[in-house]
Amino acid sequence: MDLQFPDINYLYLLALVTSLALALFTHSLVKSSGIRLWLTVIYGFSLWTLGELLANSGTTLAWQLGFQRLVHAGVLVSVTGWLLFADQSQDSAIIVTFATHQFQFLTLAPVARDQVFDSISTSVAITNNQWRITDVNPAFCIAFDVEATMLIGCHLPTLISEKYDRREAEMASGSLHGRLVTNDGMRHFDVSSLPVLDNRRKQLGHLVMLQDVTLVQKALQEIDRLAKENSQGEETVSERQLKLLDNGG
Repeated sequence: MDLQFPDINYLYLLALVTSLALALFTHSLVKSSGIRLWLTVIYGFSLWTLGELLANSGTTLAWQLGFQRLVHAGVLVSVTGWLLFADQSQDSAIIVTFATHQFQFLTLAPVARDQVFDSISTSVAITNNQWRITDVNPAFCIAFDVEATMLIGCHLPTLISEKYDRREAEMASGSLHGRLVTNDGMRHFDVSSLPVLDNRRKQLGHLVMLQDVTLVQKALQEIDRLAKENSQGEETVSERQLKLLDNGG
């Protein structure tokens, strides 16, 4: 893996150094619960900026997603600490409560990322540029009947070929799209992919989605069957009418 140091990292480095210096200064003032809560805010912010700094220093998707969990922890600690600190002061509590509601500050914290990702009914996988799986949601595990720990690192196209008929799916120009059918023909999935880009529009990998369309496919097949039966019935009626006309003539 190659390391990098984008320009935005200078800002994160400055923020990290500033917060750590402020933490050292605050240590000498720890005499009340309010100061200790403020120190918690500073440490949370330090963890946040450190996570962003490390995440931006890597070039692989797995590296960046791994350190984003450190960012999530820092955001959670700093936001929670700030709310508790504000509650210690009656003058600040009303202002902070209003600002949190008015400007939706809590939505900045990505603490619900895992819950949202895990609750998506569509099967989702994240891969690197070589189509190696770096993360999956539970629906994807169900679609392949494999535990998540066994899927990480697998080559997605090979995995698909082992379980699905991919003759109706195309993989070209770094994208995957089309229809997948299980080898037993019982389940149908529409597969599509999107590029995962960093803040400099450099591609880091792929976001692959499998939408279960089995019920839709069965409905279409049933409609097609009924249409054929109706067509055959009309042909039979027409043949009988022709015979009657011939007999009458």
